[in-house]
Parts: sequence; structure tokens; C-alpha cells
Amino acid sequence: MGVLSVLRPVCGRVLKLLLTKRRYQVTALLAAMATAAAVKYLREATRRLAMQRELASTRGASHAALALQTSRSALNSAVRIDSVFLRRLLFVLRVAMPSPFCRESANALALTVSLLARTAMTLTLSRNMGSNVEALCNRDWRRVMNLSLEFVSVTTVAALLNALIKYFSSTLAINLRDKVSVWDLVLLLLCCVFS
Repeated sequence: MGVLSVLRPVCGRVLKLLLTKRRYQVTALLAAMATAAAVKYLREATRRLAMQRELASTRGASHAALALQTSRSALNSAVRIDSVFLRRLLFVLRVAMPSPFCRESANALALTVSLLARTAMTLTLSRNMGSNVEALCNRDWRRVMNLSLEFVSVTTVAALLNALIKYFSSTLAINLRDKVSVWDLVLLLLCCVFS
């Protein structure tokens, strides 16, 4: 009796629970599926490693030559930004942000606005610091005092913007990870149920 024949009823149950949005009941079933997937992956990796070793021994190559060959093929298969990459990126973005009015899109918009505001704050701070140095060189103490107060107020707002950026980026990461994980789980379940 194979792992998939045992998990097929479990996969159907998890799929039904996901479609009815009862995610809290899925935890134990997910653990079982993750264990089965890990076992399947380890078996496949062990089989591939055995095939590589057998191939190396039949060709008379040493393990060092096999490692060198593997590293060269890894260098040749470096990540390229081409049409395949862009199609995959667009697919992931469509899964993660299905509509412009979803939670993730609003979060990405808020993060973008916060980043633009921080850029404006950085420019304001650099202009302020330059003016402050100029006022110090001219010994215009009243202007130095005004610019220093302006610096304090702008850095306070910049600190709040930095906190907002950190919050929005971590929230966006959690939301996207959740969406992509659920989508990946649904694909896995469909493959298990219908294979």
C-alpha cells in the first residue's frame, strides 16, 4: 500500500476544508501530508544520488570530478531574467494579488506610498543638513536654531515612516506567504487526488 493511496482520502478532506475556509481543522492533516511529501522527496533524492554514483563509477570518474561537473552545470544554469522568468513572476503575482482591491494590493500600495514619503523625507533631511552647515559657517545662530528644530521634527516623522515601512513590509510578506502557501497546497492536493 503506497503513501498516496493512504493519503488520497486525507487530501480530499483537506481540499474540502480549504474550500469551505475551515483552515483551523487542517493543521493535523497538513502535518501528515508534509511528512508524506518529505518521505517521497527523500526517496527520490536518494534514488537520484544512487544513479549519479552509479554513473560516476561506470565512467570511471572520481567523486571530485563528479562534484566539479555538478558545480559547472550549476554555473551554467544560473538564473536569467527572460520570458520564462517573467511569466512565472506574473503567475505568482496573479496568485498573490488576484484583484486590485484585495488586502495584499492595499498593503503593497501603502508600502509604496510609505517608501515614497521616506524618499521625500531623506531629501528634506539632506537639504536641511546642508542649510544647517551653511548657517553654522555664516554664524547665523538664529537660523541654526530654527533649522535644528526643523531637523528634530523631520527626523521624528522619518522615524514613524520607518516603523510604518517595517510594519507594511512584514505584513505584506506574511499575507503573500499565506496566499502562495494555500495555492501551493491546493495544487498539491489536486495532484494527489487526481493522480
